[in-house]
Amino acid sequence: MQLDNNKEHKAVRVSERTAGVKRPLVGVSLGYPLYDEMLRAAETEPVRGIGAFALELVRYGWRVYRTMGSLKALKGAEPESAEEESAPKRVSQELYEELKTAMRIILEHAPSTVIEEMTSYLTSRAGKFAGPKKEKLPK
Repeated sequence: MQLDNNKEHKAVRVSERTAGVKRPLVGVSLGYPLYDEMLRAAETEPVRGIGAFALELVRYGWRVYRTMGSLKALKGAEPESAEEESAPKRVSQELYEELKTAMRIILEHAPSTVIEEMTSYLTSRAGKFAGPKKEKLPK
C-alpha cells in the first residue's frame, strides 16, 4: 500500500498477488473522513491493513454489482440516506429500521426456499391490506 502526502486525501492502492503473479493495480484517492473511518474498520477486521480491507470491499461490491446488473440498479437498491426514506406514520422509525434490517439479512443469507415462503406469506398479507378501507356500518 502506498500513500501520498496530500493534506486533503489519502491514496489507497489495491493490488492482488497470486502465486507470484502481479495483478493490475487500482488506486483510489479518499477524503480523510472516509479514509479514517475505513482505517478504523480495517483495524477491527481480520485483514492486514487498509489495502487488504479495501480489496475485500471491492470483491464484495463487485459480486453485488454483478447481481444488480448496473450501477444505476445498485444505487437504486437502497436510499442514499435514512432521511430519504422514513417510516409510515403508524410505525416507529426504530421498528421500521429493524424490519428493513431483518429483511436485508434474510435476502442476503437465507436459503431460497425460506425467501420463497416469506415472499408468499408477505404477498398474501399485503393483499388483505392493499384494498380500500371498508367502512364499518352502524349497528
